Amino acid sequence: MEMTKWCMLLLLVLAASRSAAATPQYIIHDLGTFGGLAGRLNAINNSNVAVGSSYVEYVSYNAIYYSGGAWRVISEGVASGINDAGVVVGTTPGTGGDGQPWYWDGERHDYPGRRAVDINNLGHIAGRGAGVPGSGSLWIDGVHHSLGTLGEGDIEVRALNNNDQVVGTFIRDIPGTRAFLSQNGVMQDLGVLTGRSESQAVGINDQGVVVGWSRNRGEFIEQVGFLYDGQMHELPFVPAGINNLGQIIGGGGVFDHGELHPLPGLGGGVLWGGPLAINDNGWVVGYARSGASLQLPSHAVIWEPVPEPGGMAALGAMLVGFALAGLRLRA
Repeated sequence: MEMTKWCMLLLLVLAASRSAAATPQYIIHDLGTFGGLAGRLNAINNSNVAVGSSYVEYVSYNAIYYSGGAWRVISEGVASGINDAGVVVGTTPGTGGDGQPWYWDGERHDYPGRRAVDINNLGHIAGRGAGVPGSGSLWIDGVHHSLGTLGEGDIEVRALNNNDQVVGTFIRDIPGTRAFLSQNGVMQDLGVLTGRSESQAVGINDQGVVVGWSRNRGEFIEQVGFLYDGQMHELPFVPAGINNLGQIIGGGGVFDHGELHPLPGLGGGVLWGGPLAINDNGWVVGYARSGASLQLPSHAVIWEPVPEPGGMAALGAMLVGFALAGLRLRA
């Protein structure tokens, strides 16, 4: 009988511990506009080093590197990706939406192409190639490799994982835009959610799980989120990215184990803005405004996960109960 009581108490403590660990809350760090008119962070690596941009004036940006509580400008343009070695990729804007791609490893290096979007831990860069406008490419050791094609159209690259899998959108009039997954130069159409005609992929993790959204042509507001793991699954929000733990950002929060954990806004209130990237530590970066008006400047922000106080309090109470029960059993 005593052994049964001890085992039950131990199981309750373990359950409370798991609940406390699996239910994070977030604190928001407001980094401001980095000296410009508006700011945002676009990517974060697993050392919690983040990169983004500061909007200075029309078609003029400064690429921002943020680490250890300090930020600095590393180039003109927009920093869009960073790997775990701290190598950053970005693009200095030009006309027509493209520009000069570069990577930064302590100093800036330009390379042939039209846009750099993401970089993986192999140092490979996904973006637009230097050939036909709109051509997607994977830049490896100074050589552009085609992502393949789904026919005649344009390619918008969104994300790259550590297995050189690239996702994004293939843009065409008929049958409409489609989310794609490219590997080894072969492009795969990921399809659409049931009852929808278009789709776009926005993120992929190292397990090859893709997130994005689907809609009907012309319905720019009525987007429905999806997760693709070999087949389409509908999500209850529109996602912006996914990490290697399967945590998905979007809907103003972090979706983890079937539950959406809200992210606080500036001042701890309602979030007017959105998350843009999440690392494997659960740290999230993006932007936020102080109110609903789009005229208000966006601030670059970091959301840091912390243990939920309620969960830790429950765990503490359970441990006290465990100790008291032990005393009673010995009495």
